[in-house]
Amino acid sequence: MNSLQKKLVIGGLAILAVLSPFFIYKERRSFQCSGCLSIKHMYQWHAGIWSEFSIPISFPQTAEEKSHTVHDFVPPNHTHNWVFAQASPYVWFGTKWAGCAIGRGRSRNEFAHCYEDSEDFRRFIRKKQREGLDSEVVYQMLILPKSLVESQKNDLKFIDYYRRSKELYQEYWHLNEMGVQ
Repeated sequence: MNSLQKKLVIGGLAILAVLSPFFIYKERRSFQCSGCLSIKHMYQWHAGIWSEFSIPISFPQTAEEKSHTVHDFVPPNHTHNWVFAQASPYVWFGTKWAGCAIGRGRSRNEFAHCYEDSEDFRRFIRKKQREGLDSEVVYQMLILPKSLVESQKNDLKFIDYYRRSKELYQEYWHLNEMGVQ
């Protein structure tokens, strides 16, 4: 290798070293199961520009977060129906967030959001179940969409689940504000 070739190789490597934090990134793709609200994240390193063109440079790694819904209501033979929730690139050695693509997953209704995030709300629902609230009704309220779609707006079962979930959610917050819980 002659002197010019060595300089070109060294120069190319130097440019790569300087630019790599911007053109090598870790992508996180997240999915939510529509039947149990569990979340799955897939991580993979890429080279390129996230919104334009890139090629994977690592094998994907998957991490799954089991929901309270899956633990409390879903049968063990449940098959996940993963729906795309979002994707984001992380530049600067995978540490700096650099954008987002939003899907339709992660659109939990208020009732499900509160159930997944609040131990007090789960305790309130368990109390309601001891008082006669059916587990299947709770499950159906948890997996309701954030808002009813046109085909569900005329279905009395969906309307009743939606109404009941709103009532329980409001009752919980009313009791919480009064300091009863």
